[in-house]
Amino acid sequence: MHNNSVKCNHCSKEITSKEDLVISKWYSFIFKKYHKECYTQVVSEHQNKVSKPLDLKSNIISLAILNVIILAFVILTVGTTKLTFVGLLLLAIIGLDIPYFLIWLKVLRPLTK
Repeated sequence: MHNNSVKCNHCSKEITSKEDLVISKWYSFIFKKYHKECYTQVVSEHQNKVSKPLDLKSNIISLAILNVIILAFVILTVGTTKLTFVGLLLLAIIGLDIPYFLIWLKVLRPLTK
């Protein structure tokens, strides 16, 4: 059976609402989920390790714009430059888009049900 609960990475208790959820990055690349109170504790203890809370809507819009720009360069360029932009597009999809999609799938979607 699939567990749809969202656990806080600090206190390990369940986060029950989107309003109490804070998503942050640990060392700039690992997504962590916290209660609002737990986030303030973690920030006070580990200032340099934890990012500011993520605004997922604005980040997703920014990623979409970035993907469209890179795709435009892929379409408009020729030769070896095209391969460079194809590589950048794949890097953006694998390194940025997929992690944000997984956060939505595993964290935000269960809280909206």
